[in-house]
Amino acid sequence: KERYSPRFVQGVMQEFIPKAKRILEPFAGSGTTPIVLGQAGVECAYSEANPAMAFIVQTKLQILSLSKERRRILSGNILTLNNGLIARAHKVKPDIGLRDSYLTTFCDSVFFDDEALENILRLRTVTDEVYEQDRILGNCLTVAILASLIPASRLKRAGDLRFKTPKELLSGTPCILRTVVERLSAQASDI
Repeated sequence: KERYSPRFVQGVMQEFIPKAKRILEPFAGSGTTPIVLGQAGVECAYSEANPAMAFIVQTKLQILSLSKERRRILSGNILTLNNGLIARAHKVKPDIGLRDSYLTTFCDSVFFDDEALENILRLRTVTDEVYEQDRILGNCLTVAILASLIPASRLKRAGDLRFKTPKELLSGTPCILRTVVERLSAQASDI
């Protein structure tokens, strides 16, 4: 949840490094600094220890490097995928390999309700199919899924990540399929 705005990066750049041609961002997070500086013409190398966040930054930068026409096409492809995503997820089999890895890694810990876990495993199958056809569209779907995992889980981000209390669980968790659809719609609009 720690984040800052593009305006903050622009302000720091103007005040402290107005003539910079190249910088290194050692903690890229979701990529605000490399993106803002890159758009300002500053070459920005970055490092990020969290592989999921590094993937998100790489995907954002890849999309930003596309021509306007290619971004328009990608946006349309996201909307097309999105329109049939829930029905498509219900038609595929859950990914058995991911289920086995999850159970081996987490044993008796319950991070997701049964239905949510089944939908995550189905989304993995759909994602693999999408990757076979269109790598960048697969990346976009993966980013939407990553952004939906915590909201659809039994966990809550409150400073750090913790399990929801029994009272918090009473209000339920959002359906991951619907959350992914919302995230993809936002992506299509942003792109």
